[in-house]
Amino acid sequence: MIFETDEESILKIKIKKMTLNEDIVETYNYIIDKYKLKKQTINTKELDFDAEYEIDDVIKISTFMTNNLLDKLNYKMISYKHHDKRIFKISNENK
Repeated sequence: MIFETDEESILKIKIKKMTLNEDIVETYNYIIDKYKLKKQTINTKELDFDAEYEIDDVIKISTFMTNNLLDKLNYKMISYKHHDKRIFKISNENK
């Protein structure tokens, strides 16, 4: 129930490894194809959705996917660590 009752508690979890979600990757591919975004899709046959990946690798894949989707709107997401805290920023590339 940490997700429903205490929004702050999710920020306290230290994640070192995680799996990839096939539905998210397939949705990404669908959006790329449907809107003809001229971006690289992800080969789902090459990914092991049961394997655990380092959190930094998952963030790299997520950032790649997010930036490809945001590109059409001239936005970009970056992530970095500041004092051991992961920071995500989305900004307009025209500014």
